[in-house]
Amino acid sequence: MGATTSLPDEQVSVAPGDSVTCDIEVHNDGQVVDRFLLDVVGDATDWVTVSPGSVSVFPGERETATITFSPPKSPDVLAGEVPFAVRVMSSEDTEGSTVHEGTVLVEEYSEIEVELVPRTARGSRAGRQQLVIDNKGNHDVPVEVRIVDPEDQLAGRTPTPALRTAPGTATVVLLKLRPHKRFLRGATKTLPYQVDVLPQGADPITVDSALVQDAMIPKWLIPLVALLVTAAIVLTVLWFTLFKPVLASTARTAAAEQNAALSSQVSEAAAKASQAEQAAHADDAGGASSTAPSATLVPPTTSPAPAQQQQQQANPSQVNSAPSVAANTAPAPVAVSAAAAPAQASTDFRIQASAPPAAVGAYTIATYFDPARRTVNVRDLVLENPSGDVGLLQIRRGNAVLLSFGLQNFRDMDYHFVQPIVFPSGTPVVVAVSCQNTGKLCTPAVYFSGTAG
Repeated sequence: MGATTSLPDEQVSVAPGDSVTCDIEVHNDGQVVDRFLLDVVGDATDWVTVSPGSVSVFPGERETATITFSPPKSPDVLAGEVPFAVRVMSSEDTEGSTVHEGTVLVEEYSEIEVELVPRTARGSRAGRQQLVIDNKGNHDVPVEVRIVDPEDQLAGRTPTPALRTAPGTATVVLLKLRPHKRFLRGATKTLPYQVDVLPQGADPITVDSALVQDAMIPKWLIPLVALLVTAAIVLTVLWFTLFKPVLASTARTAAAEQNAALSSQVSEAAAKASQAEQAAHADDAGGASSTAPSATLVPPTTSPAPAQQQQQQANPSQVNSAPSVAANTAPAPVAVSAAAAPAQASTDFRIQASAPPAAVGAYTIATYFDPARRTVNVRDLVLENPSGDVGLLQIRRGNAVLLSFGLQNFRDMDYHFVQPIVFPSGTPVVVAVSCQNTGKLCTPAVYFSGTAG
């Protein structure tokens, strides 16, 4: 006949990290002494044990074994009812083996840890930080995030002030900080503030931080400008005191050498003319009837050297014998002004989807249009799936699919692009969700950050 079992408590409640026990009775319905082996099967096998592992029972008698429930304090063991079963196997009558089923209720516990990355923000106009919320409990916890500045020196905001954290996951929240006042020059200022994390059903957590505000004009800029001005003055002085006099002296020397060569040629021509005149007089004295024509002295025509041209342009009164040279005037350069680039303004927005379960390939659409119909350049994406939805999420430019993500592959994930994703003016930013949940909505969201203009 085999065995029959009975469990006084069909449902046992236990807190993670603690242990509770209950007894199970094994009755021998056979006609001989039988040995029964006991073990645990089901999802709770790792932390449910039965002792002893075997019992010997006389016919018509019963023996008792103890079941111990010891769930660890870990996000891997979720809060709620967990089924288990105790299998009783007969050594004499294998067909008479039996399985006794029950449930154990794992109680909830909350454990939230937060961290700011970086520890302090820095910037002259604005600063950014990431708040990491780590849920080490065993159930979903709604969390609210607040930025508090007791001295009212800055404004802080976050695109997700209220969110839901899943057990065993880290949720990243982007914090944006902007000082009320800016300054051009001066020492760095430290603006303290607090980040309050308010988990539902648990004590609030406060993290102290600060925005280190720099001057809008960097400290190194003024010394650099002064150094450049000093270098320009030194180069100007060197030009007028050293380089330019050397050029003028070289031009003057070349002009003097040219004048000396011209004078030598004129002297030789004059000597030859005098000799011709003496020969003509001698012919007259000898009674010649013809008269020799008089010679006319024509100085040789030469082209002035470049150095002489420079000397004539620098000081025309010093070189009288050199022919004049007409100077060529180069056209003045034309200044071309570049067209001013269109202004770009920072922008950010968040698209929240609420998609019912649907067939594969059917999508629920959530759309965003820029209010000023500007071109939107997206440089940063933060994907949020705090509820652990299952399905497919697409980011589209109008009807064109740009990116696709499996919802089951992430809870929170961010992307940064060197080359931005461009949505031209009038083109919508679309988040499409194909929800594959069982009996509940898919509620993922996407946070976009970039510029518009």
